[in-house]
Amino acid sequence: MDKLASYMIESIRSGDIKSFEIVFKTYYNRLCIYANGYIHDSEQVKLIVNDVFINLWEKRTDLRIEISLDGYLYKSVRNHCINYLQREKKKTEMISSDLDIILSDENASYHPVSDDYPMDLLLVGELDEKIKKVVETLPPQCREIFILSRIENYSNEEIAKKLNLSVGAVKSQIFRSLTKLRKELSDYFPYLILIIHPFL
Repeated sequence: MDKLASYMIESIRSGDIKSFEIVFKTYYNRLCIYANGYIHDSEQVKLIVNDVFINLWEKRTDLRIEISLDGYLYKSVRNHCINYLQREKKKTEMISSDLDIILSDENASYHPVSDDYPMDLLLVGELDEKIKKVVETLPPQCREIFILSRIENYSNEEIAKKLNLSVGAVKSQIFRSLTKLRKELSDYFPYLILIIHPFL
């Protein structure tokens, strides 16, 4: 580690705000560019780099940099990026898993958007329209069963009796319609969860 870097580290460790500002101005843009290689979201990148500098300042008295200041900062940003990506992956996996359960749940219901389910109204209104369009493309019997089940809240047994079908046939048609919804509306699945099953 060169003498200047060692001096800056010692100054920061002792609470010298000027040295901290110099390091911040020197590395901030570089670290943002580096983080953008992991996360293609400029706002999130800024938050991550800011967190790295906040941690640097808050933990300055325990600061131990054995290789180089550059290496320490880049490694910190890299670790923050990886942690963020792992958290986002877990969120996506959890939502996807929940959706799979919901869309295969014969007791779930479709509820058109209302004031009882506060969401982004523009996005949800768009999703409502897309759901209606997908439902309209279903075969007549499949569409009728979906509406009875998910909108009018008939049980499978009630639908079977009403349409003179077996319960197994009703379940099969519901599964078919929900599979098509999941496929056609995959980009909306976090919101689809709330609409298909708002009491999750």
